[in-house]
Amino acid sequence: MNLYLANIRVLLPCGTTEVVQTLVYARNPNGAKLLLDAMYGFGNVLSKPVKMPAST
Repeated sequence: MNLYLANIRVLLPCGTTEVVQTLVYARNPNGAKLLLDAMYGFGNVLSKPVKMPAST
């Protein structure tokens, strides 16, 4: 499993939207995007998930 970073759009309680970064563990970028689409809704994932470098 790899760690991926992506920008997503979230709806705030006041009715506006905000772009935030989120991390997700997945086997590949496509799996990360599918998981984020399921969690935040289709169309709210704004960037391609990018693999984070391994921490030491």
